[in-house]
Amino acid sequence: MPKSPEELAHQEWLGYVQPVGLVVSTPAMLQAQCYVNKNIMVEHACLLSCLPREHDQPIREIRDLAEFTQKVLGWEAEDLVEVPQRAALTDEFRNEVLARLLELNEQRHKEELLLAKQAAPADKAKKTSGGKSKGKTKRDNGPSKDRSSPRELF
Repeated sequence: MPKSPEELAHQEWLGYVQPVGLVVSTPAMLQAQCYVNKNIMVEHACLLSCLPREHDQPIREIRDLAEFTQKVLGWEAEDLVEVPQRAALTDEFRNEVLARLLELNEQRHKEELLLAKQAAPADKAKKTSGGKSKGKTKRDNGPSKDRSSPRELF
């Protein structure tokens, strides 16, 4: 049976959202007389008015969050709270964290290269001996380390 434009619009909308929790079906939305508003020119113009421009073209970035939330999202000025300066990261601290992350990344890369080199002779030996593997084998990476611990960063 052919679908109505309303049903198609609801299915398209449900495809855009990644529903988590409560999921509303197309028949339920139609029964509630809920329809997708495709006439969004006013909202789009409001969004464009918040974007900076270069060579008469909008730049896709929001430079004034307060203006965006109030004009486009309809928030009140009281909904916004200033972030205290002590909550902002200093450049020195940020650079220290990034340097440590880079160091950890390089260390892990070296470990992976070493493991690959160690595994290569074993693979070569299997090929020359004519032995066939029945499936994938799990590599032994040595003692496991919890690499997600925030203490490693500092």
